[in-house]
Amino acid sequence: GVHGRIAFKTGTSYGYRDAWSVGFDGRMTIGVWVGRPDGAPVPGLIGRAAAAPILFDAFARTGKLPVPLPKP
Repeated sequence: GVHGRIAFKTGTSYGYRDAWSVGFDGRMTIGVWVGRPDGAPVPGLIGRAAAAPILFDAFARTGKLPVPLPKP
């Protein structure tokens, strides 16, 4: 898994056509989009369930630990 903190945001488009997640670990930014190329809806497709797990896996696969994030 990912060790450290990652700032991230997820989203879902109207009609469940797109799910996305973007994250920043203090070193790099990664964005993930999940959906169908024809734009057809996918019932139940939501960012936190479809895109966020891929985002966290991508950060884990970089092999680099996140750097401390600045305080808000």
